[in-house]
Amino acid sequence: MNGNNLVIGIGNEFRGDDALGVEVVRRLVDKHPGLADYHIEQDDPTRLIDLWKDKNVVIIDAVRTGELDRGALYLVHSMDELLLADKKFYSTHALGLKQILELGKYLQRLPNSFFFIGVKGERWGVGDVMSDHVFRSCDRVVAAVLEHLELN
Repeated sequence: MNGNNLVIGIGNEFRGDDALGVEVVRRLVDKHPGLADYHIEQDDPTRLIDLWKDKNVVIIDAVRTGELDRGALYLVHSMDELLLADKKFYSTHALGLKQILELGKYLQRLPNSFFFIGVKGERWGVGDVMSDHVFRSCDRVVAAVLEHLELN
């Protein structure tokens, strides 16, 4: 495994489109096990601060926003780009990724590099199945991860 690359899927497999990160990481582990270290975070995303320090990180998560079409990918190529983004994304988690990055910055525990892939979801209820729009985006997310890791 490339121990410096870390792919993180954030989400909850029992909450509809929030399962995106879990699904994509499972596909990557199945088809590309040696490409990176993998982590699925379904509970407390603040744990990422200890996992990502000094790593080249790819994070996958479903996002809530009115600014994208359902199933659309939103790519962010750096921590600064995400922190300064004017798009309004809402997390279904206690803390959003922006807040976790800010906390990591304060604690001096940041990744070496950062790439975020968000997909606009529409179903978030407990027991919901993943929407067709988000499910169909999974292959595009896998391709974006592979392209990013192969280029870097």
